[in-house]
Amino acid sequence: MNRWKRLLTFLVLNVIVTALTMWVVLSLWSRANPLPGGTPETPPTQTTGIGADATPSGAATTAGTLEINTVVAPGDQQGERVLIRYLGEEELSLAGWQLEDEDGNRFVFPALRMFGGGAVTVHTRAGVNTVLELFWGLDRPVWAAGETVTLRDADGAVQATYIIP
Repeated sequence: MNRWKRLLTFLVLNVIVTALTMWVVLSLWSRANPLPGGTPETPPTQTTGIGADATPSGAATTAGTLEINTVVAPGDQQGERVLIRYLGEEELSLAGWQLEDEDGNRFVFPALRMFGGGAVTVHTRAGVNTVLELFWGLDRPVWAAGETVTLRDADGAVQATYIIP
């Protein structure tokens, strides 16, 4: 009977250590890889609507808006990326749209269609473009805290802005 008590104690201890290890790993992973939809740690979105003004809180006032959801890892060229969400319902072409900083650095979107509720991530580093992730191809970081990110449509009109915290 003493042998079974030791085995049971070992199994319970093993389960506790395994659970704690998984919790630590998942916590570290979620901090290093935030979801595009945002988390409670994500700073509030600042938006200007397409063809409409935004409320002072940054909430979109009409359907058919794009928002710069957040800038992840500003100053870190490998991790730096901008998350853009489309809140409208109709299909929207981003061909020729531009993402720019205050220093005149400009990313021009390729032929890309956004669908209702869609999102796209623009990475600063080089990579292979997909429908969900675009790559600027720069070898240096672009974004910095306090800087304003501007999204312009193909005609050059400002459609969304975001101040990096």
